Amino acid sequence: MINKTFIYPSVGLVAAGIGAFELFIIRFFSLAHFESYYYIPISVTILGFALASALITFFQKKIKENPDLFLGISLSLAMVSTTVCFLILKEIEFNPSDLLGSFFLFKKLLTVLIFYLILTFPFFFSSFFIVLTFQIEKKSFGPLYLFKIVGSGIGSILFLILLFFIPVKYLIFIAIISLALAAFLIISKEKKYKLIFLFVTLISLIVPFFKLDISVMPYKDIAKAQEKGAFIVQEKQSKGEVNKLEKESYLGVLQVAENLKDSLPIGISSLYQGKTVDYKGIFLDGNKISDFIGKGQDVIDFTPYKIAYAVKNTPKTLILSSGGGIGIMAGLYYKSKKIHAIEKNSQLIDLLERNRTISEYTGGIFSNFNVENISADIRPFVVSSIGNKKYDLIDLNLYALRENTFREESNYLLTFQALENYTQLLEENGMLMITIPLQNPPRLEYKLAATIKKVLQKKGIHDKANVFFLKTADTFVAFIKNTAFSADESALIKNKTDSLKFDILYPNLLSYDVNLKTEYYHYLDAVFENKKEELEKYPFDISPITDDSPFIFYSLKFSRMFELPNIPSDEMGYITIIVSALLVLLIAVFLSYSPVILTRHDYSKTIHISKVILFFGGQGAAFMLVLMIFIQKINLLLSSTTISVAVVFASAFLFNALGIWVSQKFQKKVTGLAVAFSSLIVILAGYSLFFDPIFYFILKQGFSMRVVLVVLFIALPSFFMGMPFWLGLEWIKHFERNLIPWCWTINRALGVFAAVFAVFLSIQIGLKWTFILSIFFYLVSFGSFIWMDIYYQKVSYLYRRYKV
Repeated sequence: MINKTFIYPSVGLVAAGIGAFELFIIRFFSLAHFESYYYIPISVTILGFALASALITFFQKKIKENPDLFLGISLSLAMVSTTVCFLILKEIEFNPSDLLGSFFLFKKLLTVLIFYLILTFPFFFSSFFIVLTFQIEKKSFGPLYLFKIVGSGIGSILFLILLFFIPVKYLIFIAIISLALAAFLIISKEKKYKLIFLFVTLISLIVPFFKLDISVMPYKDIAKAQEKGAFIVQEKQSKGEVNKLEKESYLGVLQVAENLKDSLPIGISSLYQGKTVDYKGIFLDGNKISDFIGKGQDVIDFTPYKIAYAVKNTPKTLILSSGGGIGIMAGLYYKSKKIHAIEKNSQLIDLLERNRTISEYTGGIFSNFNVENISADIRPFVVSSIGNKKYDLIDLNLYALRENTFREESNYLLTFQALENYTQLLEENGMLMITIPLQNPPRLEYKLAATIKKVLQKKGIHDKANVFFLKTADTFVAFIKNTAFSADESALIKNKTDSLKFDILYPNLLSYDVNLKTEYYHYLDAVFENKKEELEKYPFDISPITDDSPFIFYSLKFSRMFELPNIPSDEMGYITIIVSALLVLLIAVFLSYSPVILTRHDYSKTIHISKVILFFGGQGAAFMLVLMIFIQKINLLLSSTTISVAVVFASAFLFNALGIWVSQKFQKKVTGLAVAFSSLIVILAGYSLFFDPIFYFILKQGFSMRVVLVVLFIALPSFFMGMPFWLGLEWIKHFERNLIPWCWTINRALGVFAAVFAVFLSIQIGLKWTFILSIFFYLVSFGSFIWMDIYYQKVSYLYRRYKV
């Protein structure tokens, strides 16, 4: 049934399919659901390997009777389950904020479990094929493992490249085609088997076309808006055709909608008596990120921009995250001398500058000679501009942060390092204006205040005369200067705020709501006066945001979680991480020990069980901790989770493969393991010490150079990270070959847990300490190996004979 001549390349193709499908799920989640939930696809991929390895361990005797049959069946089911999984996932809603109320934890656990089960099948069958080839391989594992690792890297690269050119819905076929090619490489010449595989392949390829489009879930912004009567803007083409105004790129699906019923959330004063504001919404992957305002409206004069431009008259302005251009419109309205507008989404800039419908609607503000639109990531642009550019006013309006749901992804726009860089671009008397949506209860508002305080303290400023915090009906506004606000400027801010019926929250309270004194002023004062006891009483974390802990969407204190009568809906995603971590912990423990317990085979006669678990489990956990931290940190440099995951995985796997190829030259596996572990521990320790300066240097480079440097950064540890596992398999097969699938199980089971636990730990203790924990796991793995090496040198004839 199976032609083993091409078993190596078939393993590579299956691994490529797994890698591509993993990235597809991440992109699918981002489009259809609130966020990418990237830790779920990553952990499920490893879980598939762990379950497949455990099953092979349980039924080794049965499988050995006819391994060809199981190889063929697993590959066929991998193709079919990939298609079925794709179709089912489009029908299941995954909204963390819907799981409030009684038994919410049980509901959350059940929802996460269902998602894990559905996602696991394609990875399980694909992994079963790969692990079984290792079990039946009679020669060295090195070449086989090399094909597996290279295949994973190529699958990630292929997905990343095609993401730039092909709509995401078609990328599901990368996985299906890879699996199909693997099947036809190894299928025997017998006609009946060829027909079976051909039938399975055609079904897997054709069925998705019946329902290929990916629809956003009903809880996303665009779906909610359409329920209220909104619709996608229609655009007339040159041939008279009418198309919807939407574009898709690697950054996401961009849509423009009109007839929106919700009020425009830009801090409009209650005194505004004009007609209803005419605006259109901008949506990316179904999430609202900004708005366009129609020309000829005076609503800007009733927003906080009136206060900012009263303090800084006709300034040179830098707009960070310009979005739909409301900040640009304000700058032109108040006669800025020059406006530099930074927007990372190039397709949005293209829409603003070249689309006739939008240009006519906005009055052509994006083509104004006074406006320079710059397509760039915000942090790299700011860092590279320090020393070269200065501005009177910097405007950072983070509209997209409004209360929606928890996002486990890192965001580096409001960290201490970011704010410090922003202030370095200010003229001596310049001002930074930051606008964020209000939260209920306030959380990000206080975290931002604490971060601003830390920036000022580093500059040697311990007075509160350099800040003003304002509140509108729906926004929280911070004004920050490197120098103290003058008496005239303070009076101007107070008068303008009063005239707009806004509230000054700090440093002096000017409010129309008596409750604000106890709600906002109390905690803002606690932040600036360092009243630790008051801050400890608050049930949410309001410590400064840093590049080491850039999770601005997280504020729920784990220790106070069960004391709250109601958890805010946008914090519910944090419960998803906790539940996922608990779930995969149980799975990891069960899978690690069950093969030994349930098979009733006494492996202790030939190998030390607990040390094997520490050896393979330790390196599995360490491997995933390193990759997960790399993803979070590299998000700062590439500003896209999907791109970061693809680059990290592709680079790691390809340099893993290079390391494995080199390590085959070690005559003694013991020597190779010692070299790999020692090198890894030294390299990772060095990285933990110099993370910040390394990333700051890369941040200054252009995008292409940043990608190159990121790949090189990942390459060094990755070269050694692939060695311990395959060398360990080669080492252990001399004692008990039947343990090979179980070693896969241990390694992947602990990897599953680490993939989710890394996100939880990063939020709790920061990225750096989570990264240091990976070094600890490598030390545990190395230590267990040293113990076994010393032990078997004394007692094992086989060990001395084979000189492993």
